[in-house]
Amino acid sequence: MHFGPADPSTYPPSPAAATIYYQNQPIYQGNLAISSGYSMLYFMALPVYFFNTDLTTPTAASPEPPGIVFIAGLGSHDYYARRRELPNATHPYLLETLWQFNRCPL
Repeated sequence: MHFGPADPSTYPPSPAAATIYYQNQPIYQGNLAISSGYSMLYFMALPVYFFNTDLTTPTAASPEPPGIVFIAGLGSHDYYARRRELPNATHPYLLETLWQFNRCPL
């Protein structure tokens, strides 16, 4: 998974874009969305949760940025998307994955 700048031409504005890769090929990509009235991020209409490495929810006072991200329902979405829209996909099923921060390319 890679985070980058959002597509500025989309509405509503997005704080970032995310791309999920398999063997350097993008399999899912899109802008993150913020729900109005709630501090919740979404990717492909699926809620995104951030955790510290001790699996606690980070706060504004946390000394380090969150190191783990979880997209709730991504495994189910991937399974059903392959049955409907991507029947010839060759990447393994994503399942319900915790993504751990590896590096910042900047």
